[in-house]
Amino acid sequence: MIGQHTGSWAEAMVQQRGPLGTRVLYGLLAMAGKHPVAALERAAQKALHHDTWRLRDLRALLAQPGPTPQLDFLETHPLIRPLNAYGRICDRETLRAAWSRVSANAGVPGVDGILYWLNIWVSIRDSNPLGNGFE
Repeated sequence: MIGQHTGSWAEAMVQQRGPLGTRVLYGLLAMAGKHPVAALERAAQKALHHDTWRLRDLRALLAQPGPTPQLDFLETHPLIRPLNAYGRICDRETLRAAWSRVSANAGVPGVDGILYWLNIWVSIRDSNPLGNGFE
């Protein structure tokens, strides 16, 4: 089964190449048996647009990747929390308390600084209204 664009390409090719296009038609029929109709239709449509009348060009167009499908984003997913859960974890009071501790101890370098940030993280984690930890 050959589609509309493939048929139009074959007719235009015969008009361009004349009787020598008969061999190209046999090659086109062989390609139709080896490739999906949709891919052959896309390639023939592009070949018509570019006025290319050789099977080599049609094969090159077939080798090009087809259109990428549009993926829809999921509104919800079992592994991702709703946005309001993050608001409960990091409410204003928790962030204000953490910021006051950071600003009071700004500039603490090295291991002491890492331990300091770890303590802040643990205090935020423990004040999580969803439970103990970020699970």
